[in-house]
Amino acid sequence: MKSLTIRGAVGPKAANNKDDVATVLNLLRIRARESWYSRFLGTLKMPEPSSKGLEEELFAAIRLLQTKVQGLTKPD
Repeated sequence: MKSLTIRGAVGPKAANNKDDVATVLNLLRIRARESWYSRFLGTLKMPEPSSKGLEEELFAAIRLLQTKVQGLTKPD
């Protein structure tokens, strides 16, 4: 299995390196297909890599994962 590395933060006010954004997006796609996660992420809207609003949609997906799955009250 290929090792996945995120070199910098992904999210609002972060560097959002193109490769890091792609890695986070792929990881979210994998999680959204897994039955345990899908119970929590049923409302998750997976952004398309070519969509104009990719970053905002991705940030919303990250916030949903952090609140619903990780239980964070202040997603970062």
